[in-house]
Amino acid sequence: MRNSNGGDASLLLGLVLGIVVGAAVVMIINAALEEDKPSLPVAQSSLESKADDIRARIQGAAEGAKA
Repeated sequence: MRNSNGGDASLLLGLVLGIVVGAAVVMIINAALEEDKPSLPVAQSSLESKADDIRARIQGAAEGAKA
């Protein structure tokens, strides 16, 4: 794989193959992650529920501290 100027084309070939393989891996991982993501409304309602629980615990602790 030597070119006529005495250079080595294997470096270029390795870079191209590395980029192609890397892009394929990224696409596969991205597709797998998108399947596991909850939709935005589901995530939002879950966070709101957790925030309500924490708010109630804080209010209960504040009322207990006043008494």
